[in-house]
Amino acid sequence: MEYARIRCYGGYADEAIAAARRALDLDPVSLFANHFLGHSLYFSRHYDEAIPVLRHTLEMDPQYPKSHYFIAMSLFWQGDVEPASEEIQQEPLDWMRWAASAVILHRLGRIDEAKANFANISADEEQEFARIQRADTYVQWGDVEMAFSNLDLAFEHVDTGLAQLYVDPFLDPIRDDPRYIEMVHKLRIEPPQD
Repeated sequence: MEYARIRCYGGYADEAIAAARRALDLDPVSLFANHFLGHSLYFSRHYDEAIPVLRHTLEMDPQYPKSHYFIAMSLFWQGDVEPASEEIQQEPLDWMRWAASAVILHRLGRIDEAKANFANISADEEQEFARIQRADTYVQWGDVEMAFSNLDLAFEHVDTGLAQLYVDPFLDPIRDDPRYIEMVHKLRIEPPQD
């Protein structure tokens, strides 16, 4: 599982998915192994494959955290925004539900609701858990300067969410920005070689 995580966050999708599948083969009733296969598929942009894997996790445990989040965001990235909006309401982790809702509702044009959800993760700019989520939201809202301000804050405070910097789909619009490239280098993330 840890090898799958390392390879996933480094952008080595095939190796990450193969390792996650192997872990699940070794322990097919493991909730975490099942969820992490879905997690690896999500970050590898295999959204159509991630959704049924994550739904299976929820069949095993309807309250398993993060699964509704990754299903909702898989739907969102595929353009199924209304179903994503419905799915995210079932996520038991408040901060994940608020962060995803801020982006999903904004895309649906429900700006006041999006801002209300964002306010929940932005009430205190020093909230440790929300730095990456704020950056993600700002990128999707088109506010690149605030996104980088929050990424810099995450870097300054050694936010563990930065481990996903290279594969986070929310950040796709800024991947060519020199500040993003510099941060990848500062984190010593070595992109896969062709």
